Amino acid sequence: MKLYSFFNSSASYRVRIALAYRRMNSVGLVPTLVTDDGESLGQSLAIIDWLDRHFPQTPVLPTSDPARSQGAGNCLRHRLRYSSDQQHARVALPDR
Repeated sequence: MKLYSFFNSSASYRVRIALAYRRMNSVGLVPTLVTDDGESLGQSLAIIDWLDRHFPQTPVLPTSDPARSQGAGNCLRHRLRYSSDQQHARVALPDR
């Protein structure tokens, strides 16, 4: 695939952002966390779990089993609400 564009075109920039994001997350939804070793996580609870495992000194969810399960359950039950400006992902293009 080859994209023909002008570097200063906002429409072309949107397409480049979308293409770069699709390389990170084939589903194309936010959030996505790409770890330093290239692992791509695309669900908020998976990201929170990864953060808690890799940074145990500052956990996001409670550390005890019953409370941790309750916290994850609360996250699943509560519908996320977004304002219109939060629905759009800002993705930095990789350095070339």
